Amino acid sequence: GTVISEGSASVRTIEHVMAALAIVGVDNAVIDLDGPEAPILDGSALAFVERFDSVGLRTQDCARSPLFLSAAVEVRDGDRYIRATPIAADEGSPRELHVSIAFADAAIGAQAVVVNLDDPVEIRHYLARARTFARRHEIETLHAAGFARGGSLENAIIVDDAKILNEGGLRFDKEFAWHKALDLVGDMALLGVPLISRVSAHKCGHDLNNKFVRKLLKLRADV
Repeated sequence: GTVISEGSASVRTIEHVMAALAIVGVDNAVIDLDGPEAPILDGSALAFVERFDSVGLRTQDCARSPLFLSAAVEVRDGDRYIRATPIAADEGSPRELHVSIAFADAAIGAQAVVVNLDDPVEIRHYLARARTFARRHEIETLHAAGFARGGSLENAIIVDDAKILNEGGLRFDKEFAWHKALDLVGDMALLGVPLISRVSAHKCGHDLNNKFVRKLLKLRADV
């Protein structure tokens, strides 16, 4: 998961909280945690979104400054990439996220989704509800290290090659790709402002997401 730090303090697996904030449209919030990682809950951003929706939002008397791109921004690692292309301010096109994945595990395989980030129904029904996933041996390793202590079949999709071990299976088709999109949305939320662009990502993960966000932060600082 994504780790942020300041001085000697650090917090890990913040991506679902950050994604939930992005989904409900919040870019200014104070979050208190009493441990080294954010709660996993059901493995998605759904519980956070529902709680944020239930308490409502407060509009601040200050302007939001979205990040518009004048040229494409791309990061690569072998055949993996994330690329953002500009959308004109007056174009009226939705912000889209194109995410494709390819795993050797037969239960996952190759999948691709297109997310309309400006469609509140789509991002709540699919994006927010897509659960994290892991191989069975990865969960066992995390537990041994003292992390993902809540990780179980109740809050993650666990695969073992061709098998999905969860009794209920998937919540919807291509849930694996939807969750990769959720992680990317959460990591991009660290920009602090909406990114007005079309983003395409292939085989992205938190390491590549981090490089992408850092490149955008530098671009924003140079504006």
